[in-house]
Amino acid sequence: APAVPTHASSGSRSRHTAGPPAPRCVRPSYSKVAAVVSSGCLMLGGAAALRHRRRQSVFRGQRRAVIEGDDHARAVQLWVDKVVVGLNICPFAKPAGEADQIRVVTSSSTSPEGVLDDLISEALRLPPDVIPPSGQATTTVLCCPNVEEWAQYEELAGGYSLSEQELYVVAFHPDFGGGQEGPPLQIGDVIELGVEPDGTPTRATILDVAAGFAEEGKPLAKVRVSGGEECFIELPQPCDLTERMVSMAPRPALHLLRLGDLDRAEDRGLRERNRKTVAEVGAEKMEDMIRSCG
Repeated sequence: APAVPTHASSGSRSRHTAGPPAPRCVRPSYSKVAAVVSSGCLMLGGAAALRHRRRQSVFRGQRRAVIEGDDHARAVQLWVDKVVVGLNICPFAKPAGEADQIRVVTSSSTSPEGVLDDLISEALRLPPDVIPPSGQATTTVLCCPNVEEWAQYEELAGGYSLSEQELYVVAFHPDFGGGQEGPPLQIGDVIELGVEPDGTPTRATILDVAAGFAEEGKPLAKVRVSGGEECFIELPQPCDLTERMVSMAPRPALHLLRLGDLDRAEDRGLRERNRKTVAEVGAEKMEDMIRSCG
């Protein structure tokens, strides 16, 4: 399965605790840097949250606005109400929903660049890190069902965080956790780290499969990307069942989360409570609930 690069930029929450620091790996336009946050909550994030330096778009003013209330947005809204809030996967989503502060919209773009433009536009709509009046959205879920390259979760997971906007972007996907099994990586293996906006795959050669551990304890491998730069990646790990269930959504979606809300919402007991919820409800039933949202 494609792996996630973990070289860190200024402000990233993910740092190496073993081995030499990874050289900065610069990619055209879409340099991707992992920043791990807690999984299992609409507000805390489901999949890996990834940082991306905000870029200027010359096309934003020429593009269609996002769509409100279409079938995709309704399906994701139903998932929020029925699964996230209904099963108390995220206790912080309930008050936000009751205050009408969760905005769910759909991007009509068919390209990653277009979705990123929509994401930036939505980020600019969110209020500063203060408590806004009821009815003003403090978080946005952007459905992105039309990007062909994102049919598989691993490609969508190369998402972004707008560090200048003090926002995290968290990916959800119907196929979260699918296709992550595979043989162990070996020195000399060539893997794909993702796909650039122009459709060109970013490949890397494994140099070391025991290059230390990330701050969160995840094993690292050292790789050389096609341009010659060296960096560290997290080794693919079997997907945790709880993480898979709380990170699935009826559509590929990117969740915009204000960092201040993330800090206020931190709940160290949440992961264990969600683990119990998944065990009590059953993974098969939860998946059926998600699929039934549309």
